[in-house]
Amino acid sequence: MQQTEVAAESGTAPPAVASDDPMKKYLNHAQGPDSIRAWYVAFFAVLYVFFSWCAFSSTPVLYVALMETNPWLSRETASWPFTVMSCCTFTGSAIFGLLVRRVSERNLLLLGTLLSSSSLLLSSFFTHNVTVLAALLGLGHGFGIAGSTCIPSAVITQHFIKYRATAMSLFSIFASLSGIIYPILATFVYREYSLSGLLLILSALSCNQLLSVIVCDAAPWKAALQSLVASKAADDKKSGSERFCRPLLVNTCITNALSNFIMFALVLFVIDFETDNGIDSADGAFLVVMTCFGWLIASIFVGPIVDRGKYYDRYVILSSCVLQALALMFMISPIGKGVYWCQSLASFFVGWGQGSRGFLMFVMLSKKYSPNLVPMAFAVMNLSCFLPFLLRTPLIGLIRDNLGEYDYIFYLFIFINFILTVDWLAMSIWK
Repeated sequence: MQQTEVAAESGTAPPAVASDDPMKKYLNHAQGPDSIRAWYVAFFAVLYVFFSWCAFSSTPVLYVALMETNPWLSRETASWPFTVMSCCTFTGSAIFGLLVRRVSERNLLLLGTLLSSSSLLLSSFFTHNVTVLAALLGLGHGFGIAGSTCIPSAVITQHFIKYRATAMSLFSIFASLSGIIYPILATFVYREYSLSGLLLILSALSCNQLLSVIVCDAAPWKAALQSLVASKAADDKKSGSERFCRPLLVNTCITNALSNFIMFALVLFVIDFETDNGIDSADGAFLVVMTCFGWLIASIFVGPIVDRGKYYDRYVILSSCVLQALALMFMISPIGKGVYWCQSLASFFVGWGQGSRGFLMFVMLSKKYSPNLVPMAFAVMNLSCFLPFLLRTPLIGLIRDNLGEYDYIFYLFIFINFILTVDWLAMSIWK
């Protein structure tokens, strides 16, 4: 009964438990929502993401390895396989979001595993051909891991009502861990076994997704949740398109796109920025780890806090925008610039800002959409990152080469956080 009331507040169930409530038989069941089995499924869902992102998180190492293996390549040419990979990951998520309405979650996860691992395997034989790598690493692997951006999170949201934010924080925790572990592992493997060996080992790691495919599938009560949302929509007299095209979706798409643009653009140039300001490149590389560590710590603490209140998610996102803006200002301030401990502290809080808001937008959407529409909503939000990821490298090069320093990019990041702060302040006031 308590879980149904919580679900009603979050928008996933009616405000009262009726005698014909299709979810009634599942609530407080040993294997129902928020049960031990649900946590078991959630663990394997995020484990799927962790192994799926082994190559994506190793992109900086793969990029350097590709240039060292082919010294005649320009930086722009060498970056193409990874640019295509990022773009295909975001566009492919929309395809998976549509397919999930006709194909089971488990089969789509299996398809993603086969595509991603086989593409890495084949890529190991063509390390001197950028065109083939763009097709295999970019198109093949990019579309293969696209499903990991929406299907596992949709499976998690189906299995949780009361502790949904806490469960979804696991997604963010494992994503941050992949950013810490894989670059270090990839660097070691590349030095020992070359680029071909690195791609082969990444392919083997990717095959571990099969463990999660065995466990992860739609919740048995997915149809019951669907019927509840359908009856609520009938009461509100809303059409399917009206249910999907909501201001909240537009807002979360914009926030997600801009937040990821800041995070992944910063990680791309932070080493060069620190080198410009007298900090050794090895120490600069550690700042990337500090950023991911801040992301990790925020993900651990934020989920349980958000589960305690109906609108806590909005307040946390608002605070994350303010905190990240202050951290970015500190990085380029006369006090912080060129001082390693100041840069480490600021990097931690930049990562905290991303870690405390990234997964919450998925939680917010899962409260407003039916189980059939949740993957598509997640996919649309991921698709919103396509243009920022496409523009980040040219934009960084344009500003750095023409204006001579990275400070102007920081000004852009601070301005973006200011706009997001105003936006989420309004969202927190007018609920």
